[in-house]
This record gives sequence, structure tokens and C-alpha cells, in this order.
Amino acid sequence: MKRFCLILLLFILSVSGTIVLADSNTTPTAKPTSVPTPEPTIIAIPTTDPTLAPTPEPTITVTPTTDSTLTPTPEPTITTIPTTDPTLAPTPEPTITATPTVTVSPTGSDGYDAGANSTPSGSSESIETLAGSFSSESKDIDTSDSGALPEVLTLGEIVITATGTKLSSAGGTGYTYSSDDGGYYIITDSGDYYLDEDLSTSHSFAIEIQASSVTLDGNGKTLSGSFSNIGINITSGSNGVKIQNFGSITNFDSGIDSWSADTTIRNNVITDNWARGIYVAGDNAVVDGNTANDNVINGIQSSGMNARITNNTAERNTQAIESHGRGANLSGNTLTDNSYGLYAGADDATISNNTIRSSAYGSLRGIDSGGDNATISGNSAEGYYYGIESSGDYASLSENNIHNNSYYGIYSTGLGVTISDNDVSSNDGYADIYSGGDDAVITSNNADSGLKQTDYGIQSIGKNALIEHNLASKHENSGIVATGQNVTIVQNTASYNGYDGIRTTGDNAIIEGNVISNNEDHGTNVQSGRNTKVSDNTASDNLYGIYVNDNGGQISGNTVFNNTFGICNQGSDAVISDNTVYKNSLGIQNLNNEIESENLTIQNNKVSQNIYGVAVIDSIQSVRVTGNTIWNNDVGIYISNDGGGGNGLIVDNYLGNTKNVDGDGNPGVYDWSQTPSPGKNIVGGPNVAGNFWSNKTGTGWSDNQPGNSTGYSTTPYELSTGVYDNAPLVRTPSPTPTSKPSPVPINDPSNPSEPSSSLRDTSLDDPLPDSPLYSLKVVSVTLSEDATPGSSANLFITLENNGQISPPAKSIIRLIPENDLANEVGELPGDLEDGLYVFMCSLIIPTTPGSYQYTFQPVLVTTDPTTGKKVRVPFGDLVNFTVIVSEDGTVSVTIS
Repeated sequence: MKRFCLILLLFILSVSGTIVLADSNTTPTAKPTSVPTPEPTIIAIPTTDPTLAPTPEPTITVTPTTDSTLTPTPEPTITTIPTTDPTLAPTPEPTITATPTVTVSPTGSDGYDAGANSTPSGSSESIETLAGSFSSESKDIDTSDSGALPEVLTLGEIVITATGTKLSSAGGTGYTYSSDDGGYYIITDSGDYYLDEDLSTSHSFAIEIQASSVTLDGNGKTLSGSFSNIGINITSGSNGVKIQNFGSITNFDSGIDSWSADTTIRNNVITDNWARGIYVAGDNAVVDGNTANDNVINGIQSSGMNARITNNTAERNTQAIESHGRGANLSGNTLTDNSYGLYAGADDATISNNTIRSSAYGSLRGIDSGGDNATISGNSAEGYYYGIESSGDYASLSENNIHNNSYYGIYSTGLGVTISDNDVSSNDGYADIYSGGDDAVITSNNADSGLKQTDYGIQSIGKNALIEHNLASKHENSGIVATGQNVTIVQNTASYNGYDGIRTTGDNAIIEGNVISNNEDHGTNVQSGRNTKVSDNTASDNLYGIYVNDNGGQISGNTVFNNTFGICNQGSDAVISDNTVYKNSLGIQNLNNEIESENLTIQNNKVSQNIYGVAVIDSIQSVRVTGNTIWNNDVGIYISNDGGGGNGLIVDNYLGNTKNVDGDGNPGVYDWSQTPSPGKNIVGGPNVAGNFWSNKTGTGWSDNQPGNSTGYSTTPYELSTGVYDNAPLVRTPSPTPTSKPSPVPINDPSNPSEPSSSLRDTSLDDPLPDSPLYSLKVVSVTLSEDATPGSSANLFITLENNGQISPPAKSIIRLIPENDLANEVGELPGDLEDGLYVFMCSLIIPTTPGSYQYTFQPVLVTTDPTTGKKVRVPFGDLVNFTVIVSEDGTVSVTIS
């Protein structure tokens, strides 16, 4: 019955040509899709449905009219066909086909409101027909159980007009108009205003706002000036003003000027102004979503505190965005082809997620921050002289992408700056990252120049800098250069640079844990300073692996290989220790600097497979070369002639080279032995005296001398004409065990070695009958990292005794080849270190992919007490390991 009554009512109204929907408490149900300001809400009324609560959004009232001045427009008619199909569920928004004309005017700052006849105060005109602003698809109206509304209303064509107070040449409430100089407006009262027509003026301003809490909607219109005036001027004290939706503000000296606080300028287009597009002097300004192009000086400028300049587009200005107030937030802007991109001159600025590019010649700075405590993150800057320049203290620059800038990627001069996680690559100029202040932290950046176009990857000149976890490669000059005092450079990769991987010049530098390779000059270059520590680095394929021209330098724990010069020291009071140096032309070298060097210590290094192992100059004072394993080099120790006059001590070294000592200098300036003193020597003996003189095959002078309990010989060894080691080291024989297995002669093929697993002394009361007396087991077999098919690589074998009886501490253990591949390696001497037996050899890696098994027999070298001859007793299981050469060229080794 209710449905029938409603349909009858609609029929009567349609005959009269009038439909009224006017319940102000009805929930909005349809919105236009395009309006000058944020979308209005369309409300279809009446209804008694209590669930349809009013919303804060402005409403559209559909009002009957016979006003002949309101001509329907041809914009789309939205038509829906009534239906009672229960399968069509109601939705929150109705589809409306409106026959009467409806006008809508903007109200508030962002929306629209409808009133009776919906015409603004002082005007009877409709200001805009929104063509195509409503969808033509059908929508259902949500109906209540009461059935107060049908599912569909067919209304007709809708015309929407802005509300608020229209600025009209006729004048009106809250503002004045003058026609002088082409016309201008002065708004004197708070409220909402909109512009109904374009305005071109030569007056000092087009619109001036002299009241607080004003919203001015440009309604897509244009203001144009004479290049010497102001488009919109907001006077001092006019707080809380909003300027929005101007289609164009152009040809003024300044497009918008605000001298008050809490100004909001949003969604305007400001172009071709003589000085600046937007200027805001007051605090708490919001400048959002504007387009500011082709302004001669500034696109957007702010001088108040806490400005928010966000999501704007600025192109072809001299300075795109400039802020001088503290606490500015400059984020999400897109700035293109400006001479200067973005500048923040005061403290506590946040500069984030901006995209700044320029292809114009002479573009100076993408981002320029002059205040302290700036946060600069997530930006992209390219095409400038300086991608980012920061001169304030304690700035944080992180996660920026800085490319193709011609002077510097990042240039920072403040104190305590943190530069982290930036991609600063493919720039062309002086440095990818430059830090000029003290206490900088430069970490986890990618400074890869790509084509060696930039001089330096990272350049730091301040004190106490921490430079860590960076990639600094492919630069024309050097990867990392630090010239300040007390710098720490750790765990960086610096490769393929034109000069140095890492260079320092200040005192007390720490260079640790870096990978430095394929640099054309120095891997690490300590060019000057004092007390530098260079430790635990890997330096390969450079001209100089590690070069230290520094007094008091400490070079320790480094792995240095495939360089022309491995480690080179040119300073006094230096210690070179615990390094592994192999496959260089010259392993470790010491040179005089301008003042003759003195107090050089070279100790506990492993030096192998070099042409020259260790080189010293005969003029250096107080040289000490001790505890080194110098093995498998063409020349072990090279003495260079510098006029003589030096002195020092070269003792307790294992020398197993083609020539152990050579050179054009005078080896006689050094002592090659000392008065024997208690202490473990290089081959495990009980005294430190002279050196152990072996050769590559382990059959040198010391190998062939009778051992004794002192661990040194009283027979001098002549190492050069007239130069002697007076206490050369020898092996210490193993004491005769209480019960020992039968000895096996060294060269008696009729008495082959018995496997160690069955080597037992049955006269002992053996509490572990299944355990041998001696059982040497493989703990590990490793290859040096440079192993490749066809190359020579270092092989390290570690064995441990798991038998009932430990061999004497000074036992001589060797690995004897047991198959053809092992024969190619030869017999291996071992050293006892911390209870483990360590063997090292040079292994030629097979070139053909496959698995290659090597077999050795461990033996104990001792003296038969009955004959006095040396014998070798099998001493543990066979040592088997397999070298695997893969199809992809990788090489590995396993215990087999």
C-alpha cells in the first residue's frame, strides 16, 4: 500500500513538473565524480529510515523550480529503470536521473553544500555546470523496512554550482571590489569565498586577504598580472587562510604572498612569475600539491617555522623550493630542471622522498641543507654539480639515490654527520661522498663509479671518522681517502681503482678487515702519519698490496697475494707480524724513507711462493726478523744494497727456499744467530738460537744434521761467503719410547710400512686393546682461496694424534707420498702447533674437471738406537683427501 501511495505521489508531481527532495537529515547517497573542490555528497530525500544518519559532508538538495533562467544542460542524464526484482540488493548510493535543475555552491574549505535554489548570496547565477560529473550507471537506493522510498528515483539533469561567497565585480558581503587597474578584490571578513571569473590586473595585487579564517577557492580560474604586482596577498595577522584550486596564477612579481601563520596553499598552478611562485613568511604553513613552474627566482619559498612543503611539482625555476624556517618538512616533491633543487637553511629540517633531476647545464645543487640536525632520506638527485650538500652539524643522510652529478654526489662539511645506506654511484667529478667535518660516520654506502669517472669514492678529511661496510670501486683515483687523525676504516671493499684502494695520511689510523683488490697502484696506502694499524685485510692483485710510509706502523694478520709487492714498509718503529703473504713478486719489503728507517720487526709471518720472500735494506738500523716461515720462494731473504751500515738480528726462521739468502747487499751487517735462550723455536725445539736451513723439498742443511736435545747445532752454517749462522737449528730427536714398534729403514723396500692401525706393543698392559699406540687422524684439509684450475694453490693439512701414547713434543713428522698424485707433491715436513701437526705445500690444481685423490703415509722420523741410523715409523692411518674441480671452474677439497 505504501509503495502504491508513493508511486501515485510521484506521478502527480511529475505531471506538475515538480519534484521536491528536501529532508536535511537524509544520508548522502550519490556523489559527482569531478568538481572544482573535493567531491560533494548527493543526498536523495525524503526518507524516514533512522539508519541513514547525516554526515559532515556537504549535501546536494534537489529542488523543484519553474525558474526559466535555469536552463537544463546537455550533460549526461543518469537514468535508472524502476524495479522490484528482489535479487537487486540495495546499495548505499542511489542512481539519480534528475529532471529539475540543481545548483551547488562550495562551502567550508573542501566541500559543497546545497541550499534552497542553491544560489550564492548576492547572485542568482549558476557558476558552473559539471559536465560528466555523474556516472550514468544505475545505483540502488537503500530502502528501509518502512518502504518510504522506492528502490529507484528518476529525476533528470543536474547542474552543480559552487557555494560560499562569490567574488563579483558587483561587490558583496565580506569583501570589496575595485575596477581600478583592471580590477582587484579585498576580503575583509572571515568566511568562504570563490572566484567566478578570470581576473587580469595591473594593480599592486589581484586579491588581498585582510581577515583570518578565510578559505578562497580559485574554482579553476586564472589570475594574471603585470610582472610587478602580487597575485594573492595575505596580510600580517590574517591567520588560518586557505588558498586552493586556482587554475593559473601567472605573470606577477609574486604569485601568492602570505605574511601570516597557519596558511594553507593547496592544488594551485603558479607559473611564469617574475620573482617567485609562492612565498609564505608565517609559521606552520602547509604548501601541498601545487605546480610552480617557470618562475624566475623561486618556485616555492618559506621563512616561517614548521613549514610543510609536500607533493608539489616545480620545473624550470632558478630555485625550486627554498625554506629558511626551523623544523621544515620538505617531502614528496618532484623538482625538474631547476638551477637549484631544494634548499633548507634552518635547523631540524626533514627532507625526504623528493625526486630532483636536472638536464640543464650549470645546475648547481639538487639538495642543499644548511641547518643542524637535518634528516635527509629517500631522495633521488641527479644532474647537478652537487647531488646533496649538507653544511650543518649532526645531519643524517640515508637511503638516497645520487647519480650522474658532475662534482660531488654527497658533499658534507658538518660535525658528527652520519652518511649511510646511500647509492652514490656513476657520478662524474671529484668524489661520490665527501665528508669535511670531524666525527663523521660513513657506513654501508655504494660508491661504485662504474666507468672510473669520479676521482674518489669516499673522501674524508675530518678527525675521528668511521668508514665501514662501504663499496668504493672503479674510481679514477682512489676508492677511500681519509686525511684526518684517528680514522677507522673497517670492512670496506675497494677494488678496480686507478690509484689506491684505501689511502690515509693522518696519525693513529685503523685499517681493518677490508677487501682491497685490483687497484692499479696501492691496495692500502698509508702515505704518512704515525702509529697506523693495518690488520686482517685481504689485499690482492694490486701493484702494492699494503704500503706503509708511517712511523710506528703495525701490519698484522693480513692475507696478501698476487700483488707485485706484497707488504712494503717505509718507516721506523714498525712491526710486521702474523701475515700470510704468497704469490707476490716480492712478499715483504722494507725501504728507507727520507730519514733512514730503524727499529723494524718482521715476525711470525708465513711467506711462500713469492719470487723474493722478505727483502731488507742493509742500511736499516735495528732490524729484527724472527719466527717466520719463509718457504717455497725463489729467494727467502733478499739483502738490498744501500751502502751498508745497518744492523739487526735474523733468527728463528724456517727457511726452505731455492735460495735462502741472496741479494746485492751485505748480509754480514746482521746477526744470524743469538746466544741460545730457552723457548720454543720455529721447528718446536727447546731453544731459540739461529735459523732452520732447509729447502723446498725438506732436504736442506738443517734437515740432514743429527738432532740433539738442544734443538740447535754447534756447527756453524755458512749462509754467504764469510757470513755464518753460529747456532743453526736442527730437529730435536724423539726420546726412545718405553716400548716401541719395530723401526722400518728409510730405504728398505723389503720391509714396507705396516699400517698404523695394527701398530701395537703387546708387552704393554693395554687397557684399550682396540686402540693403537699411535693414531694420527686428519682434522682438516683446506685450500687457499685463490685456487683455480691449473693454478698453484696453498694446501694446509692438519693432523691430530688420537692414540694411547703421545709422541715426544719435538717429534719430526712427515707425510710420505703413497700414490702418483701425491708423488707430484713430494714429501711434506710438518710442524707441531698447539698439539696439532700442520703441513703446508704448494699444489698444482688439475685443469680437467673431476675428482683427484691424494694419499700420504704419516711417519715418525727417529733414530734406531741399535744402528744409529734414521728410520721412519708409520705413524697413523693413511691421509686421503680429494680435490674436486667442478665444471664451472670452482675448486674444493674434502677428506676422503
